[in-house]
Amino acid sequence: MASPKVKLGILLPTRGLLLGETAPESADRVLDMARRAEDAGLDSVWVGDSLIAKPRLEPLSTLAAVAACTKRVRLGTAVLLAALRHPVLLAQTMATVDLISRGRLLIATGVGGAFNDEQRAEWRAAGVSPSRRASRLEEVLEIVKGLGSGQPLDFSGRHFDLEKVSMEPLPIQAGGVP
Repeated sequence: MASPKVKLGILLPTRGLLLGETAPESADRVLDMARRAEDAGLDSVWVGDSLIAKPRLEPLSTLAAVAACTKRVRLGTAVLLAALRHPVLLAQTMATVDLISRGRLLIATGVGGAFNDEQRAEWRAAGVSPSRRASRLEEVLEIVKGLGSGQPLDFSGRHFDLEKVSMEPLPIQAGGVP
């Protein structure tokens, strides 16, 4: 029995770009690193997420740009703080990036943690209570999956209420974005 193939990826410096002595004039360094990763045979490129606590480029917009300048590498979030986002907008954005990338998008998500002062401020700025982040994340993921099905979605939860919401484009990966 053959061993499973090890897959390698790299975290793109979307935070490092903003930590320089001067404001960046472009994201060329990040895009160039993605192209080089693909040329070197890596399997995936990843971007982190933070609204304000750890300044970096917005992850899904960045992955759309990376999709436009690569052909093969998978494009992932490491990790997306999905509970900070409205699920309908998140579902549409994910489906759009999946379409642009021809089905290469991967989403890793988490509830966030540590909660230093900057992270608490980040959740407050998004209008989300840190104490409700887990239940909100569960609802966000359920809604995103439901909207990706192509069927009108009715949803009534603790954080969101939707009535007959449909979305286009749909993710092109069978079963939605993994």
